[in-house]
Amino acid sequence: MINHKCIIIILITLLQGCQLFEADRRSYSESGIADEGLLINFREHHKDSKDSDPELFLDLQTKEIFKCANYRIDYKKRSKDTSIEIRLLGIDIGPFCLTAFGPAYAHISFPDVAGKKELVIMDGDLRDRYEIYITDTRVDITPIDVSFTETGRTRYYRKP
Repeated sequence: MINHKCIIIILITLLQGCQLFEADRRSYSESGIADEGLLINFREHHKDSKDSDPELFLDLQTKEIFKCANYRIDYKKRSKDTSIEIRLLGIDIGPFCLTAFGPAYAHISFPDVAGKKELVIMDGDLRDRYEIYITDTRVDITPIDVSFTETGRTRYYRKP
């Protein structure tokens, strides 16, 4: 059996790189959340079980790599008939720091209504716009005016 002293030493070593209960929050009014850029992607996810209908999500991920793996992008979402606005509010570490490097991210529920919508992502004074076309079989994303965001693909195929 492992000695309790060994376990304590291992835990102290692992937690030494963390600053537990660290307040590391940035406001979009001070500086841009996505200073190094932001990656956007669409995906489907079964919220309850594989038998449920999949839900559509917009995933945001910073290009910047942070010292904790659990950083989250705080945002405010506003939906209108023909557009969806996402305002980036800050980056929040949460109550503790997981010792691993990684980007900050957000998973945003996206309306699964067939048709054309405008997606607007705002970071301070920056404003990127995309045209989103949703069908039962795919999601097409077309950049209209972009400066700090980018998408990995312009077409996402949906699960049948």
